Amino acid sequence: MPFIAKAVTAVAGAISATLAAGGIGAALLRIGGTLLLSTAAQALMPKPQTTMQPRTVTIREPVVPRDLVYGRARKGGVIVFLHASGSDNKFLDLVIVLASTRVQSIGAIYFEGEMALDAYGEAQGRWAGKVLVEKKLGGADQTAFAGLQADLPDKWTEDHRLRGCAAIRLRLTYDQDAFPGGIPNITVDIEGKDDIWDPRTQTAGYSENPALCLADYMGNPTWGIGARIGEPDGIDEMSLVEAANICDEMVPLAGGGSEPRYACNGVITLSEVPKTIIEGMLSSFAGRCAFSAGSWRIHAGAWRAPDVALTSDHVREGGLTLATRVTMSSNANGVRGQFVSPENDWQPDDFPAYASDVYLAEDGGGQKWRDISLPFTISAAMAQRLAKIELERARRQMTVRLSGKLSAWAATVGDVVTLSYDRWGFAAKPFEVHGVSLDLTASGDGALLLPELVLRETSPLVYDWSASEEQIYAAAPRTALPNAYDIPAPGAPQVTEDLYVTRDGGGLKVLAKISWEAAPSGFVAAYQMQAKPEGGANWIDHGRTDGTTLEIRDIAPGNWAFRVKAISVLGVSSPWQETQAEILGLTAPPAQLENVTLQTAGGLAILKWMRSVDPDVRVGGNIVIRHSKEATATWADSYSMDRVSGGEAIAVVPLKPGTYLVRAEDSGGRAARDPCHHQGRAGAGLLDPGLSAGRSWFCWCKNQPAGDRVEPDACHGDCERCDTGLYDGGAVRLCCRARSRCGETRALAIRNWRGGAGTQRSDRCPHGADGHLGGF
Repeated sequence: MPFIAKAVTAVAGAISATLAAGGIGAALLRIGGTLLLSTAAQALMPKPQTTMQPRTVTIREPVVPRDLVYGRARKGGVIVFLHASGSDNKFLDLVIVLASTRVQSIGAIYFEGEMALDAYGEAQGRWAGKVLVEKKLGGADQTAFAGLQADLPDKWTEDHRLRGCAAIRLRLTYDQDAFPGGIPNITVDIEGKDDIWDPRTQTAGYSENPALCLADYMGNPTWGIGARIGEPDGIDEMSLVEAANICDEMVPLAGGGSEPRYACNGVITLSEVPKTIIEGMLSSFAGRCAFSAGSWRIHAGAWRAPDVALTSDHVREGGLTLATRVTMSSNANGVRGQFVSPENDWQPDDFPAYASDVYLAEDGGGQKWRDISLPFTISAAMAQRLAKIELERARRQMTVRLSGKLSAWAATVGDVVTLSYDRWGFAAKPFEVHGVSLDLTASGDGALLLPELVLRETSPLVYDWSASEEQIYAAAPRTALPNAYDIPAPGAPQVTEDLYVTRDGGGLKVLAKISWEAAPSGFVAAYQMQAKPEGGANWIDHGRTDGTTLEIRDIAPGNWAFRVKAISVLGVSSPWQETQAEILGLTAPPAQLENVTLQTAGGLAILKWMRSVDPDVRVGGNIVIRHSKEATATWADSYSMDRVSGGEAIAVVPLKPGTYLVRAEDSGGRAARDPCHHQGRAGAGLLDPGLSAGRSWFCWCKNQPAGDRVEPDACHGDCERCDTGLYDGGAVRLCCRARSRCGETRALAIRNWRGGAGTQRSDRCPHGADGHLGGF
């Protein structure tokens, strides 16, 4: 027998005894009995103050209240087993209980809000290969976790079955990148209780229908109130079927599609008192629940045709009291609040508030909000419908207290009735019965129990809804914080090499410089670089740096693989970025010498060049000088003239006609690919020592000693310049000029010359073979 029925029986017994005594004692008992019986028959209303409890936390405590899950939820659990095993405690096994009943399904598993395993148990992202899972739905006949029993037979046996509890077993394999902060917070997608009885189909199963979920909770003798469907002192089946049908009605959505009118999706903690739990579940369907006439009646938030018509004939003399308005502090012209948002990672979030411009104007333009919490609602559209019902109910403020005759007993809590009273202008005005109390009235030698009703005006408009009234909910825009567990990779490493002289200056080593672009993340604290030679089995770690370059000294020549990754302040690593490169080192040929020039002095050729840029030439290397008489000189047809230290930048050799070739040679005997050429005079002479490779100009002036070279800016106005071209080993236009004073004032002779033959001369040159050809 429910506790309320027992209380009524106890009070009724006390009434008979006390009335016999009569007097003030009887009056006091009448008042106390009215209060108690009023509480017994009071409708359980959805309370807007129901709190939003945190659900997405997994805890480890010795004693924890059990949870029930109705519909869909994402929640944490209670760690009931924790054990480390393997070398260096590599493996960590956990058993987490999620619910205290059998559930429909256990879905994806999340670590710190990020999916770690999908609904099929496949590890994702950085947890791939690091997490294993076993699931138990909480059946009465379920067996122990087979994997855990095999891995830890001395810790988890076949007797550890967790019957009646939905649970998961996780095996975590340690990895710094996967678990930088130790054991993560674990949450799980779950579809809850799957044995909910539906009297419409006479079957039990999973349901999100809030009326059926409430009846399931209330009917449980262990944690509910033992009010079974259709049984004495239980839940009235007819009202339950009506409420369930209302909840299943489909409602169109503003964004297209439809959804059930009401749904229940949430978590119950069994440490809460039944009244609080029932009120929270009622909030999901704007419901009413009251004990009347020996049974519990459940009503969903929808318009119902009046059941009873009340008139003045049902009222005792002076038995009507009217309150037309509520206090200003209780009034509201808008409703706002929170629901559980799947789009917001199943955290409480504000749904679009519902407000009325009409009511705002009635209240003088001052916005007054009523705040509600909907812990069993996960749809923003559904939350708005519930908010509108809350507001419309609040604006129907007319309340009537009716002291009725025996005929008024036809009205029970939760009914919709009409009241006709000409004095107040009521003509079948609809009211909802919010409360029924019993008034113990003396009648002769006996007593009468007469009803006292509390009526609140209502209207079909309270439950009217159009999709056009819905405001589209969007979790964004909201602060998009960077993910400290998702570190992007840096740029691909770029490899350059160089040589360096050892500290004592006695040898050369190879240096590889690896650089990369920084990873685009503010959480990066360092970069780690590794290298591996071709054919190597293991990567060689070369340390960490907070910059974007790192040097590897004394690296061996050959093909190498280099890779770099970013590491966050939490120790989480990015993917590796890898590249291949060949290290030439000391095997690389020296660079060609630059700025080579030739000068003459007393039968000697003075060769100069810029000092070699290669350390292995400067240290232990040489500069090789060769000479060729061929018109087109090559290294192969030349002969050696001298060899100087690689650190030198000048050499003096005999002056000879032909071409000088100069090339660097490193300490290993490897020579530069291309030697530098300098060409001497054709026939009897050398290149004019004042000329250098490139374009040069000659000028011959009258009254100027023959054979003297005059720079262009020193020529007189009657001098003629000679057209010249760049020497390229082929034909070049050359100037011919006299070797000795001749007194001639004619223009210079011009002829093409291909080198080698010194007998070519200009027909206009008066000195024949005594003339010479200038070169470039």
